[in-house]
Amino acid sequence: MKIFFKLALAGLTLLLLIPACLQDRYGMGGPGSEIIVKWTAYKLPDMSKRVPVSGTFTSMSVGLQSDGSDHQSQHISCFSGAELSINTHSAQIPTNFEATQNLIEFFFKHFTDEITGRVLNIDDSAANIEIVINEIPQTVEFKVLKVENDLILQGRIEDIRLFFTDNDPLMILNSYCGSYHQDKVWEDVDIKVVIPNYRELL
Repeated sequence: MKIFFKLALAGLTLLLLIPACLQDRYGMGGPGSEIIVKWTAYKLPDMSKRVPVSGTFTSMSVGLQSDGSDHQSQHISCFSGAELSINTHSAQIPTNFEATQNLIEFFFKHFTDEITGRVLNIDDSAANIEIVINEIPQTVEFKVLKVENDLILQGRIEDIRLFFTDNDPLMILNSYCGSYHQDKVWEDVDIKVVIPNYRELL
């Protein structure tokens, strides 16, 4: 019941959310299937001592709507317009089955079944990605890094509560698992997207 995983949002939230440079829409078995979306949420009430809890999503689809003109230059700008759809019930906290089940049952089940994202623009230093949860859009800025053959995007959803509708999934999570995180799950969620061998997708 280490549900601190809670925030896993999304990520992201989250949010969050990155594509593969594809001409059509593919599932995780097609090109770009090795893309990793990692989220990190935080628990405990003392800001200076809060503890990170990280996880990933294992089910998503990625696609690119493009005229193909940017593909000739093999520049990362070809990722502009890419789209991502994440099945939140595929959230996973590595090596912790119980925490994973609690996260899905007591958070995402009351929050959203799907997180979508679209790359508005991207260059060698930054990217703007529109994340949509519960039909509520929010643009998140990501830092762009190139590490050997990988493209890495790092961003933060400052307040996951902006995606809430009628209910408050954090309160629901607290009602079941508050003792594990002293009734405090922070509103911000870090998102990290890793695209291995990204040049092969250009």
